[in-house]
Formats: sequence, C-alpha cells, structure tokens
Amino acid sequence: MDKRKKVNRFFQVAGYNNININQKTYPITHKKLYAPQGADLKMRGNPNAPIRNKITTQQSARLLYEIYNSQAVAPSFSERMANWLSIDPATRIEKRNEQNPNVFNPVRGFLSESLPTDAYFGGKAGWTSGSRQEAAYIATRDGSAAYILVVFGEDRAYAYDWKIFPKVSNLVLERK
Repeated sequence: MDKRKKVNRFFQVAGYNNININQKTYPITHKKLYAPQGADLKMRGNPNAPIRNKITTQQSARLLYEIYNSQAVAPSFSERMANWLSIDPATRIEKRNEQNPNVFNPVRGFLSESLPTDAYFGGKAGWTSGSRQEAAYIATRDGSAAYILVVFGEDRAYAYDWKIFPKVSNLVLERK
C-alpha cells in the first residue's frame, strides 16, 4: 500500500493538489475481479464513504501536456508514456464498430471514434456504469492543429451515451 501511496505523493510534490490516483478501477474483467478485495478493499477505507480516485480535468490536461512536451519525467520516459497512450489508425478503424459489452473499447463512444484516420491520437479513456471520461492529445497529420481535449461526464446518462464524446471531439476538430 505504501508503494501505491508514493504515486500520490510524487504528484502532490509536483503541485497536483488533492490528487488521488492509487486506487484500482473495477471491474477488472480479464482477472475476474468485480470489486475490491484484500489490500484494495482496505485502501478504500470506510465502505460507506470509500476513498476513490480523484483527478480534475485540469490535472489530466496538465499531465498530458507534460508527457507530450517531455516535462513529465526524463524525455525518454515521456516518449515511452506517449507511445503507451497512442492508439494507431488501424486499431481505431477496427474498434469503431466493435460492440462486445464484455470488452472495454477505448474507441467506440470515445473521442477518437470521429477523428480522421490519419490524425494522431494518444489518450486515456475511462468508463463505469455511472460515468465516462477521457483525456487525449490529438494532432492533425498536416500540422494544422495539435491540442489536448479532456472531457469528464460524471452521470449515468454519459456512461451509456455512445455518441456524445465523438460529437464533442468532432466539434473541437472542426474549430481548428
């Protein structure tokens, strides 16, 4: 638990106030874990008011900015993080229409779904039964636009709306 708490301390020292990013998110279907157990349950504290992850849209945007400008950590590690976040065009095409409810799909219903295939996309999507969120760095191939877009929809209506995030993304791209 102390190692996971170090993650929060690292970011707090860097000025990310009131951040908490050391909780696992559930379900973890490939491990057949549908709720916190053991140490993860203990880390959440009071079951009636559990400690949950907490990050703002501004903090998410700042982190992406620092990763893509090699300021997060050493440039070589920032580059590795950017590579982990990227979703290549072939994967985006493949996953646009995939609708398996048992597999998390970070394309369908998220920001990259409506982007041109040749646009660069690096992002982190999240989805629960009561929310949908995503933070992304997007750049057009011709260099006419490069921007960070962060959208958190903290309501059940967003969780099951498969069109709103792609629409928001498309509207922002059109304004470039």
